Amino acid sequence: MTSLLLASSKGETLKAVAPGNFSTGKDGGDFSAVVAAGASDIKTAADLGGRTVAVNSLNNIGDTTVRNVVDESGGDPSAVEFVEMPFPEMLPALAAGEIDAAWVVEPFLTTAVQQGAKIISSNFAQTDHDLLVAAYFTSDQTIQQSPETVAAFTEAIKEALTYAQDHPDETRAVLDTYTEIDPVVKSVMVMPRFAADIEPTYLQVLADLGLKYGLFDKPVDVNKLLVQEAPAP
Repeated sequence: MTSLLLASSKGETLKAVAPGNFSTGKDGGDFSAVVAAGASDIKTAADLGGRTVAVNSLNNIGDTTVRNVVDESGGDPSAVEFVEMPFPEMLPALAAGEIDAAWVVEPFLTTAVQQGAKIISSNFAQTDHDLLVAAYFTSDQTIQQSPETVAAFTEAIKEALTYAQDHPDETRAVLDTYTEIDPVVKSVMVMPRFAADIEPTYLQVLADLGLKYGLFDKPVDVNKLLVQEAPAP
């Protein structure tokens, strides 16, 4: 969602037509977290000030939510040094002492804990219990030129999201069709929450964080990213 907000802030005409996934809202039980080595003296998010924290992409949802939890924990968010690094490289870097902490998502989170790392903060859940992380989107041009396709796609995705939330075992099993995750990790890793609707308040959380921490020069109008009414068939 932060990437979409960034695109919209630069004048791209895009619309989010359906949610992708949400935080579970559970502190210590989300699919996203900041982790540190088990022996690290980092105990809370406030301790991340002055430390190096790996994120997969700078100036996006990772560093803004990490800054937020540092801020809310009484630390200095401006003192966190973020390092851009692909998720698969973070745990070896953490073990080697090349970074102090890492923001990871599943399945890397479960693997990190199994290897002895400790969770410092559930940055998504602690930012907002209903944090919308991703969404399916298209261009205004596509909506205007192919309204039936957009409407059908949106309906199908929303149906799938509802089914996924109601059938967690089947949803987890689908991972085997396009990923290679250790079966033990797959069986215990935390899945995101799925829901079918997008509310402006979901986008506003990340828009406000982006403005607060310098991603945007001015407030982003989240309504520009939402389809005001379903495309006519």
